[in-house]
Amino acid sequence: MIKYKLTDNETKIFNYIVLLHEKSKKRRETGIHYDALEPIEKVEINIEFEKLTIFSHELHRLLALRGYEPIHSKNMYRNRRVPVTDPEFYNHLHSIEDLILIIKASTQKP
Repeated sequence: MIKYKLTDNETKIFNYIVLLHEKSKKRRETGIHYDALEPIEKVEINIEFEKLTIFSHELHRLLALRGYEPIHSKNMYRNRRVPVTDPEFYNHLHSIEDLILIIKASTQKP
C-alpha cells in the first residue's frame, strides 16, 4: 500500500472533499428524495457535487504528479468507463468515496 504524505495544499483539498462528502452524506440520510426538494436546494446540491468532482480529480492529479497516484479497484475502473485522468471519473459518489478511503487508509498513523 502506498503511504501518502500530503502536502499542505493537498491536505486542504482533501479536507474540503471530506467536508463536502460528509455534508452530502448527512443530506442523504434525511431520506428526502431529490425530486422533493425545492429548486434552490437542488442547485446547491448540484454545485456541491460539482465541487466534489473537480476537487477529487485535482487531488488525484496532484498526487499522480508526485508519483503517488491513488489506485482504485479494477471494478471501479471498469464501472466508470472513463480513464482516471478524465475529470468525469470522479463524477460519481462511489469513486469519490473510494478516493477518500484510499487516502485515509494510507495516511493514518498506526
